[in-house]
Parts: sequence; C-alpha cells; structure tokens
Amino acid sequence: MSVTDDVVVPATATATATATATATATVLLFSTALIIVCFVVLLLMPFPGVPLAGRAVVNGASEAVSALAGFHP
Repeated sequence: MSVTDDVVVPATATATATATATATATVLLFSTALIIVCFVVLLLMPFPGVPLAGRAVVNGASEAVSALAGFHP
C-alpha cells in the first residue's frame, strides 16, 4: 500500500470547495462594482450650494497642484 492510497478526497468536498470559492469571488466582484458605481454617482451628484461636486474637487486639486508648483496666473 502506497502513501497516495491513504488519501481520499470525496468528490463532494472538492465540488463544495469550488462552489464556495466561486461564490466568494462573485460576492467580492459584485461588492467592488457596487462601491465604484456608488462613488461615481456621489461624485457627479450636485449638492446644495455646489454646482458640481466632482468638478469642484478636480478644480481644487488642480489649484493645489499649481500652488505647490509655484504657478500663479
């Protein structure tokens, strides 16, 4: 009797592990996509008093980089 004869993995255990891994990957992928979509929607959504929140963030970042670079128009 060889060593490999002692190790028996039932087919159901392998199938269960594969199904669990697939389900986990699907949940992670769905969660990541949902977070990205929510972030983009919130970034583009106009808030009271702010015309475009996303544009304000980009303009603010651009001005900050210009100030750090010493560029003053």
